[in-house]
Amino acid sequence: MVNKRLLAITLGVLTAGCLQISAFADKLDLLHNVPLEISEHTTTLNIPEQVSSADQVLNILNASPNLLVHMEMMRRGYHHLPTSEQDKLVNELNKRYTAASSDPIKFFDHGYAQLVYKNNKTGLFFLRKANDKLRNQFSSLAYALAQADVDLYIENNPADTMTFRKLDVIYKLTDAVDYDARAHQSGFWPTFVRVSNELKKVGPYAEFTNTDFSERYLSYVGKVGTANTVSNPDSVEVSVEESTAIPPTAPASSSVCEPAILPPGEISAGQLFRSRKISLGEGRGHGTANFYTTQQTGQYKVVVTDAANQVIGRFLSPSAPYIVEDLNRDGVDEFVIRQFLKDPLNPIQVYRFGPCGFQLDKTISNYFK
Repeated sequence: MVNKRLLAITLGVLTAGCLQISAFADKLDLLHNVPLEISEHTTTLNIPEQVSSADQVLNILNASPNLLVHMEMMRRGYHHLPTSEQDKLVNELNKRYTAASSDPIKFFDHGYAQLVYKNNKTGLFFLRKANDKLRNQFSSLAYALAQADVDLYIENNPADTMTFRKLDVIYKLTDAVDYDARAHQSGFWPTFVRVSNELKKVGPYAEFTNTDFSERYLSYVGKVGTANTVSNPDSVEVSVEESTAIPPTAPASSSVCEPAILPPGEISAGQLFRSRKISLGEGRGHGTANFYTTQQTGQYKVVVTDAANQVIGRFLSPSAPYIVEDLNRDGVDEFVIRQFLKDPLNPIQVYRFGPCGFQLDKTISNYFK
């Protein structure tokens, strides 16, 4: 005779265990649940939000060499394709790899599909070999995502315990940032931030996810990446329409860029919090950066004037007054707003001095798009 009480207790324990596993599974599933930023490619490649067939996915993979596009298309296929079409895609990618086994991208696609659609750990081998060949930000990113999921759901390692697999996830993600800092590709940084936010749910990744990796793109000594130098401040690509610099309100001279002279009372937007001198370079003397409080907590209006009290820059900053750096070591100060902890998707803004005063350096900002 069945002991109903014992059966109820046993079922209760099993149910609780399943709920606990399910609850954690909902927290982290990088390969399936993290959308990858491919918006730059959606128009040129005619990429839909929802895919409807294996052929549609395969055609996009064949049309683009960008691995981030490949990863996102397979993720969308997982969510939108019926099982029969998923199986067809996996088989086609396997045939494509077999016919050109020395092609690292086809090698990559086969391995990624095995993990996304079949939960097959063998896919890690293919991703590792592809990363050894390709050595770029997306091959390293993919290998990291796959290892993070395999560590928890195939190898069943405890979420709160550091393992060699978790360590390699950290190493590969760090490699990915370094690759991107050397040769940036669109979509990497927002994708990296999304992945980091997900990894916060797993304790051993805490130190990594709280690290400001934007410094890899622009160090405190002004070095961009590890292979480039900071551009000349007079040749920075600046879009006047998109710049947050505010033009002077008083009448200016015939020069479009020459700022007008504004009395101090007209340029202040709140209480003066702090002022500091800045260097404008040889022959230009010094300017003054005035930091005014605003109605928004932790936000300051920065108004920059030259020696003649002309407004040569105006923008907002969450920090004051320690945003002045001479990045180029050329005697001309820049305003460098480092705000990773407050705005990780827009971690660094640089305002450089040029013919039109201090304006946003889009070259730096574009690293994070």
